[in-house]
Amino acid sequence: MIDVLEDQVARNFPLIKSRGVELTVNCDDNLEAYFDADLIGNIIQNVFVNGCRYTKSQLQLNATMQDKILCFSVADDGEGFPESMLDFSDNKKFGSGHSTQLGFYEPTGNNIQPVQL
Repeated sequence: MIDVLEDQVARNFPLIKSRGVELTVNCDDNLEAYFDADLIGNIIQNVFVNGCRYTKSQLQLNATMQDKILCFSVADDGEGFPESMLDFSDNKKFGSGHSTQLGFYEPTGNNIQPVQL
């Protein structure tokens, strides 16, 4: 597991260095799971690059196992999303389909629904 995270750090090292980002990686060395490393790596890459773009100075990359579910997170000390982007009330349309326009989706049966943040 740590290999997937280290690959993303290596892949993005020039970006991390050029922006002066202080990076912390949290992952148990013994954490193991079965998944498509290319697919997960690309997802982490996308969120990681956004974190580097919008952080003030610190970025944290985490991998944990919670209730037998592998969880990845990327956290930064940036401003965060504007409140208007986080309003998922029924009165607000999500664009086409069930997109939150933030890239968060939750599978529900045969449909894809937005994750409620």
